Amino acid sequence: MNGIGQNFDDFMIEQGLYDEAKELAAKKLIVLKQEIEAQKLSKNNAAEKTHTSRAAS
Repeated sequence: MNGIGQNFDDFMIEQGLYDEAKELAAKKLIVLKQEIEAQKLSKNNAAEKTHTSRAAS
């Protein structure tokens, strides 16, 4: 990464938080996908529910 400082991944690794955060994010994603499937939400509805944009997918 160019510029001042380090990238966020390197910071998280140095703090000993990277693996835990990555694991938690993966678990949350699995739960979200299960909820979307169970509620039969469209991609647009799922994006609205998670306050994100479909453009990112």
